[in-house]
Amino acid sequence: MKTGIFVACAGRQDAGPETYEKMLVENVAKNDPNNEYHIFCFSEKAVSIFSKEYDNLIFHRLRPSMRWISLPISLPISLSLSGVSLYHSTFIPAPFSLVDSIFTMHDVSPFTHPQFYPIAIRRRLCPMIERGLAQAKHIICISEHSRQTTSEYFNIPLEKISVVYHGIENRFTKQPIETAQQVVKRVFKIDGPYLLYVGKLEARKNIATMLEAFHHYKQQTKSEHKLVLAGRRFWDLHGIDETISRLKLENDVIELGYVSDEDLISLYSAADLFLFPTLWEGFGFPVLEAMSCGLPVITSNISCLPEIANGAAELVDPYSYESISSAINTITSNKQRRDEMITLGYQRAEEFTWEATAKETIKVYDLIRNG
Repeated sequence: MKTGIFVACAGRQDAGPETYEKMLVENVAKNDPNNEYHIFCFSEKAVSIFSKEYDNLIFHRLRPSMRWISLPISLPISLSLSGVSLYHSTFIPAPFSLVDSIFTMHDVSPFTHPQFYPIAIRRRLCPMIERGLAQAKHIICISEHSRQTTSEYFNIPLEKISVVYHGIENRFTKQPIETAQQVVKRVFKIDGPYLLYVGKLEARKNIATMLEAFHHYKQQTKSEHKLVLAGRRFWDLHGIDETISRLKLENDVIELGYVSDEDLISLYSAADLFLFPTLWEGFGFPVLEAMSCGLPVITSNISCLPEIANGAAELVDPYSYESISSAINTITSNKQRRDEMITLGYQRAEEFTWEATAKETIKVYDLIRNG
């Protein structure tokens, strides 16, 4: 059978959504070799991120390069001409389609927390999400929290929504500390102890409060730690620069921008602690990546994060810099607690594999294909 997968984020260095698309496509092809998968992409750069070792992957480059033309016009035409009987939208859907669809709903924050998104983004994104949900024969959510909030907000029956967790790549593993430190020093010019944050720099990531917590921790302990921020700036920075200036943290905060996965593994492995006290997540890739690399994790006690961490992280109130600061102090000063968290983190991260993601997604495909 021919099944389509429309990948809207591939090739854009779009963090979690791009990783999801790449790993989903490759693992679905690997685990379902008897079916043909047609992958619809916006650019040659998008096509280039996928492995070409699977004969059952057929790529369709949508033209022209302007997304606002290729999405409403080229994609529906290409879907029809390809002969697929079902297609999966991993982030946004085609405006219309003559074939059945499955839609991945990452989270409802554009609707429930509009303050996290510029109005121009919401005006484009929200109608597309609503269309994807309305058109879909079945919906995939990436956490139980996302499933429950999607069902409640849009009044969708729970039986129409399946939870399919993301996986973590095997290459995210602890490097020898000396090797990791050498890479970090050579590539990023970082020499000395540091705490690490990985993710987009935007309002919902709660960077300003994390900076307040870091400053409070430094004031209380006189620690020599730096705070390293790995990720691109997006949309509303929500006072990041102003907070750094006000707290005089210019010499203690290192902003790296986008970091490749290869260098990211070294960053994780050489850090002393991972900070991820965000205000809302659909899944939270970096939490599990950090655990896989042997880092104790501090994350939020809201949205899906307690579900994903499942007792293997220190949970904090993300709205309280004192709560975050206290957790940092506890973990950096208590070796027994630190070692316990590292062990629990390894165990939790091992539960998430891309093979499992693919097999559960194929079950959803079969539900509709055999429907």
